[in-house]
Amino acid sequence: MPKNQNAQILELCCGSGRLTIPIAKEYNICGVDNSVSMLEQAKLKAGKEGVNIQFVEADIRTLDLPNKFDLIFIPFNSIHHLYQNQDLFDTFNVVKKHLKEDRVFLLDCFNPNMHYII
Repeated sequence: MPKNQNAQILELCCGSGRLTIPIAKEYNICGVDNSVSMLEQAKLKAGKEGVNIQFVEADIRTLDLPNKFDLIFIPFNSIHHLYQNQDLFDTFNVVKKHLKEDRVFLLDCFNPNMHYII
């Protein structure tokens, strides 16, 4: 996490706020998801926790926010919901557009070896 408490954080594919809400207790964070029902859950949970979070309903491939961020992340293998190469390129261009220079982009990407699962 950023050392600066005033850092601006963007979570893409925030879902129901599983990470967004605890992070919001210490940092300024914006959560983006394209699922209205997940965002509704996130807003309810954030309200119960008493944290102020900007939630945005948008497609991460075409997201256009007015500000830039110190940290952008995509958690929980969410990137695997993008099946086409062009979708990945579009998403990474969105990240590039919204990330402040010399800041951090985190991508959680786990591709298990089926040999160990079966």
